[in-house]
Amino acid sequence: MHTPDRPQWDGKPLGDKMLLLIADQGFGDVVMFSRYLSWARGICPNLVVACSAEMMSILTSMYPDIPLFNRWDEIPAYAAYCAFSGLPRLHGTRIDNIPVPVPYLHADPARAELWRKRLDGQIAPGLRRIGIAWAGRPTHNNDLNRSIHLDTLAPLFDIDGIVLVSLQKGPAVQQIAGYKGRAPLIDLDKQIADFDDTVAILDGLDLLVCVDYRGRPFRRRDGAPGLGNAADTRRTGAG
Repeated sequence: MHTPDRPQWDGKPLGDKMLLLIADQGFGDVVMFSRYLSWARGICPNLVVACSAEMMSILTSMYPDIPLFNRWDEIPAYAAYCAFSGLPRLHGTRIDNIPVPVPYLHADPARAELWRKRLDGQIAPGLRRIGIAWAGRPTHNNDLNRSIHLDTLAPLFDIDGIVLVSLQKGPAVQQIAGYKGRAPLIDLDKQIADFDDTVAILDGLDLLVCVDYRGRPFRRRDGAPGLGNAADTRRTGAG
């Protein structure tokens, strides 16, 4: 993360001065912590967000009136900054006061309909659509504890009445070549262009079974059911 030359925000009003919020974590974490933007804006109405280019469309859909920047040299002068991951602590978050009720992330209706029709053309009527993703970014320093092999999901492979919809990206997609389960498996790797596609696909699934990868927070934030591993206490400060 870029090292700002201004003080860290202490959670207090800044008057008419600018607050910079930095999307400092992985893609899924940015979605998870973005629920605090409304709270921060209530204290400091004059705020901007620095994020990666990949997250701009998702954050814009959630907060269309908050300026976003993906280049440090374009960010306007600001009085203080705070990383997204620091917002729960300043908020004083506990289980009973996590801000913003689910759902607060919604798929673009037109794109969701496009994906629904696309999947309808590939999936037999009546089958329950189960999304799967089994591996995160292999360069992550905790990847050993958060990624699995596709075969670990073998108990799903022979369930009648379902179709497995793979949202997996990256090198782990190659494991699909060895799939021999009875349930049909659809690989969407090459069709998923961005996070807007991910959200739109999830909107049409019955369930997501995944590890702690970037798609998991999307499933939780759009209010639909999901199963995943790796408990995360950063949102409450409990760990």
